[in-house]
Amino acid sequence: MVLGLTSKLPRDVGVLGAWPCELPDGRAVDPRFFNDGKTYRYRIRCTPHRVPTTDRGEWHLARPLDVAAMQAAAPAFVGEHDFAGFRASSCQAQTTVRTMLAVEVAAVTAEEPAGLSTVAASDTPAVVTVTVRGEAFLQNMVRIMVGTLVEVGLGRRPPTQIAELLARPDRRRTGRTAPPQGLTLVEVHWPDPWPPADWQTRARRPDDEPQPLAELV
Repeated sequence: MVLGLTSKLPRDVGVLGAWPCELPDGRAVDPRFFNDGKTYRYRIRCTPHRVPTTDRGEWHLARPLDVAAMQAAAPAFVGEHDFAGFRASSCQAQTTVRTMLAVEVAAVTAEEPAGLSTVAASDTPAVVTVTVRGEAFLQNMVRIMVGTLVEVGLGRRPPTQIAELLARPDRRRTGRTAPPQGLTLVEVHWPDPWPPADWQTRARRPDDEPQPLAELV
């Protein structure tokens, strides 16, 4: 199963494992509604130069970011909130309340190409990552969260403003939608042990009609 699926998928998608899952009542297992959430990671390069070998998987911002300010702002996203201000205008979800389990900002020591390691300031992180784990997401939600955190890192917003944006949702007040290439789906979390304790109540909700995969984040 793993080898067969991998052979049919594009080069930027891989299968790491497969296992059988059955529900006690014989109902089909829909992976979209029986998973325990997803983890996404967004990668931002802050160095003046662009690195061709990693450029397809990161946002080359070419600006230093205040990581401490972004780290101070990120926890405000955690918990159950109305994320109406953090979704695309074309999002079709009927409810905008979502639960975030963790939002973490980290500075990464990135290996620089030979001859360019001294271009970036020594006290500025070369790469900043934003890792988000949540139970479900709206269209472009993670990218708008990242775009807003970047504005905090650039000093354009105070870290305390995230709570205000969630309390009074308005897409016109939140940050830009970060470019798509920096975003990676790291993991879809599967219940262990199986089946989950609430398997009898998990069912499709009216606002959970399938959307094209490319538009989900």
